[in-house]
Amino acid sequence: MIKESDIQNYLYARNIPYTDHASIYAVILPKYSFMRTMMATMLEVQHFVIHFGRTGISVIVVNDLTGRLDPYGFLFFPGERIQSVQFFRRVTHFQLVIRLTDGVRVYRVNKRMMMLPWHKSNLKALTYKSPVYYNQC
Repeated sequence: MIKESDIQNYLYARNIPYTDHASIYAVILPKYSFMRTMMATMLEVQHFVIHFGRTGISVIVVNDLTGRLDPYGFLFFPGERIQSVQFFRRVTHFQLVIRLTDGVRVYRVNKRMMMLPWHKSNLKALTYKSPVYYNQC
């Protein structure tokens, strides 16, 4: 189980400032095709912790085997590369779209994540209270 203190320590080790209540858990689902089985598709799901900091957005890979933050899987998008960040409301989840100067990153953010109590409160704070990170469509 990932704790917010784990995220804080991970970011401090990389000299990135930590912001309270700004981390969420997200996934990237692979494109499903009829050539693949459902089991093969589920094995390709990628898990991430996304942290919205004052200087940019940090994307931390979650190891599939251990469920811990991967020490080598880390992306940082500085504020000058970020054009927009939007949460789109779907029936069972949110779709997070990060538009960068050199491309677009799309993540699926479930409204609730079992065993991660901080995710639900942080997601609510990011999508409802902060107009910087939420554009309603």
